[in-house]
Amino acid sequence: MDWQRLNDATRLAQTLSVQELEPFLAELRGNSPEVEAAVTTYLSRAGQADSFMQTSVGSTASGADARDGIEIGARVGPWKVTELLGTGGMGQVFKAQRDDGLYDQSVALKVMAGAEADRRARFDRERQRLAQLDHPGISRIIDGGTFGADQRPYMAMELVTGQTIDRHVDGAALGLRDRLRLFCELCDAVSYVHGKLTLHRDIKASNVMVDEGGKVRLLDFGVAALLDDDELESAGPLTLAYAAPEQLFALPLSAATDQFALGVLLHQLLAGEPPGREADGSVTVLGQASRNPELRAILERATAFEPAARYGTVAALSDDVRAFLAAEPVAAVTGGPFYRLRKLAQRAPVAVGLGVALVLALAAGLITSVQFAQQAGAEAERARAALAESQFNLEASERWLGAQSAYADALQRLFGASGDVEAQTRALFDVWREAHELRDKSPAEADQAAKLGYSIGRHFVFRNDYETGRRILEAWVQEGYGDPGILMLGKHVLGIAYASSGDGAAAEPLLREVEAWYGSSYAAETADHIAAANQLAMITQEPDDLARAEALLRAGIEASEDLSTNAYFYNQLARMLRNAGRFQEAYEALQDALAGWSAVRAGERAGHDTLLLNIAQYEVFFTRDLDRAEALAQKVLTEDSAERGINRETGWALATRGQVEAFRGDPAAGERLLREGLTVIGRFTTSAAPMVVDTQAFLGEVLAEQNSFAAARALLEPLFDGPAQDPASYNYQRVMLALLYVDALAEGVQRAQARCSERLVSPGQLARYPQFVFLWERLVALGVGDRCLRDG
Repeated sequence: MDWQRLNDATRLAQTLSVQELEPFLAELRGNSPEVEAAVTTYLSRAGQADSFMQTSVGSTASGADARDGIEIGARVGPWKVTELLGTGGMGQVFKAQRDDGLYDQSVALKVMAGAEADRRARFDRERQRLAQLDHPGISRIIDGGTFGADQRPYMAMELVTGQTIDRHVDGAALGLRDRLRLFCELCDAVSYVHGKLTLHRDIKASNVMVDEGGKVRLLDFGVAALLDDDELESAGPLTLAYAAPEQLFALPLSAATDQFALGVLLHQLLAGEPPGREADGSVTVLGQASRNPELRAILERATAFEPAARYGTVAALSDDVRAFLAAEPVAAVTGGPFYRLRKLAQRAPVAVGLGVALVLALAAGLITSVQFAQQAGAEAERARAALAESQFNLEASERWLGAQSAYADALQRLFGASGDVEAQTRALFDVWREAHELRDKSPAEADQAAKLGYSIGRHFVFRNDYETGRRILEAWVQEGYGDPGILMLGKHVLGIAYASSGDGAAAEPLLREVEAWYGSSYAAETADHIAAANQLAMITQEPDDLARAEALLRAGIEASEDLSTNAYFYNQLARMLRNAGRFQEAYEALQDALAGWSAVRAGERAGHDTLLLNIAQYEVFFTRDLDRAEALAQKVLTEDSAERGINRETGWALATRGQVEAFRGDPAAGERLLREGLTVIGRFTTSAAPMVVDTQAFLGEVLAEQNSFAAARALLEPLFDGPAQDPASYNYQRVMLALLYVDALAEGVQRAQARCSERLVSPGQLARYPQFVFLWERLVALGVGDRCLRDG
């Protein structure tokens, strides 16, 4: 049997009138009697299938008036007919309203045409089947009975307001994942029907609605059959494009027949059309549906020519689609361990990346890798005189390896999650919270909770999500449970989180305690010790702290052979030199840091994005190279954010691009990017963080440049009552400079100088930051003089 010829002939036959049909069939009979017999059989079966069981609003009515004497306004049982929704060979579907005063309700009212015995039997059979089905994906029967002199049967069905599934997905321009989720909902409804020992036998796009709530509804059980019914032997009516081979050739049907139609419909949802059909009726996957090998495998299995080669059940088909959505292995795909590993990486890209890169870094605390573990192994071979140092390194190694193991266990919780960063944040936080709640059960539980507190808290600080990191670390450090060495590491990470959030007062005692602990042990002058000393100096700005930190940094650069460690040292040295007003040296140190980081593999470059943005700020305010500043910020937005997920530096990069656009003469574009960046930064840190205040201050300046002076002051002045209260702080000085700039643009020099009489700018602060110097130069150019400076 040539299926394509049969398809073409039946399509043409369906367009012909009764008078035209007979000569067409006669000609076809002479040329190809086999095809003519199949067309005649199909038309007979299609006539049976011309039921009117659609229960949707929006079906095309074939006439303006009801037939057989039923008119708009007529009473059918307790229902009043209000609108004709559709007609078919079996009768009509009306919209009707309850008319007996008991309650208000709209329904789809199905009324059978004529009184033939076979029609009545089919109608009664559908009512009986629908009465047995109770599923949210299937339109419910509400009422039924007979009416009129000929006692014609009717039934009232739940009225589904919406669109057919194919029109819905195209009209709403749904993406792949949403289309597949709708398909899974449909599979759930069909699986339920099969569980009731019923076949639908006519699953197609026009029989599947998506209601106004976005839920799938399976309609039209007028041609359904029981799985143990004799009807299955005669194959029953069909819709050619969706018909399984066993339907085409009038063979016995099974649940696999509905599954075939589902496969055809899935193809239509993916490619916009049903699949191609070969001469024997088998399926060819086309276009968009064939591009993804996993979806192609699912389609090919669901529409296999032989029923036994299809999925065992519709639920199994749905499970495979859901596995695809969850990036889990698809049963229809024949794949070995590499396929399963690839699916694991798709399910949890951040988790797997951390498992490969960050977990290794945990073995060496905040900065270094496995240095202590390697050193411990070497020291164990040395003389007894070095036993104390060897023991220290062994204990340190055990602590960090224990934290690594705890973190690796936590990552296992993510393997079933999506690649969404927010979802993984919640999952990691829940892992720590469960461990924290069990801390009092035993010392072992407390030790495990401490390890997780350190490793997961550090994870969030590494991602610049200081708020989440602080929530974890504060709860643990304040109670002080677990191994003392792990606890000290936790204090170090918490100190970093405080400092990065603008809370130097909380950070200082923690960092001073940690720095002393490192300095009095065999960890003296290691990368972690140097980091703690430098972080402390940046907060206190005390001469002794600054001198100690710079000496340790330079010694570390001289001694270290690790590229990433050296890059960190150069970055911190640049901060030190910047604070001393040595901007050119600081800029060169940042370039040295970048050169070191370029040789480090992706995934191991903690702080790479921060370094790029530090350099970008120098390009904006020191070298005035806007093109390079933009390129560095864009690199963070594309490469680094993709590697680490959305984080604080993502927002900073957006804000940096806003600065560039403003300086290029497009303040509107600058404002948009600054606001976008501020929103992202605010998700990961507090309102007191210097980065937040700095971005707000620059936004105020950009508003003033657009003559939005009131808006600029409304943004900036309240900061003096919040994060910019301390006159000696960075935040205060930054906001003050911004307001002077707004005043000078809005009302001239006198207004700006009047503000200086109450709130002055510190020369010491000006000398530490290129952006302060740059802005002060602009103020001087506007006429604001040195009277705004104060001692200090």
